[in-house]
Amino acid sequence: MYTGMGKQSSGFTLVEVLLVLALLGLSFSIISTIFVGFMNSLIRMQESSETLRERALLLMDIKRKVLSAKEVALKGNQFFMHSAGGSYFPGLVKCGYVYKDGQLYYYEFPYPYGDILYYEEDKLVKLAKLSKFKVLVDGMEEFKGKPSKVEVVIDNEKLILTLR
Repeated sequence: MYTGMGKQSSGFTLVEVLLVLALLGLSFSIISTIFVGFMNSLIRMQESSETLRERALLLMDIKRKVLSAKEVALKGNQFFMHSAGGSYFPGLVKCGYVYKDGQLYYYEFPYPYGDILYYEEDKLVKLAKLSKFKVLVDGMEEFKGKPSKVEVVIDNEKLILTLR
């Protein structure tokens, strides 16, 4: 840089340094905004994938239990069965799903005796928070016996089982 008095000095002026710092700050803020947006998108995608995986496992578990059921009973938001596909106990068990207050609960008892729709409130196992859980057995909302068709709707996923 020329100072005008016949001397040349080397270095940067304060304005030049401030301009470079402002450009670096702007560049870093743009890069960090892009990075944060990418990370948020990645987190949402992971949560969505995990939710889909949980729903698929739940539908497969219900399918396994229904296909091995000797008798099913449906009343309102309660879907119970005598099934050989228990999760906690071997052999024929009484198991069921209860949907209340936006939560799906699972119940299992090791002996298939007594009323099929009876369950102990303190033995319910919380499975998932769902916006919708609906079961239709042979097209009906109340049923007791050996079904030929079971429809299970979990949120927007539908499982249709034809048993005979």
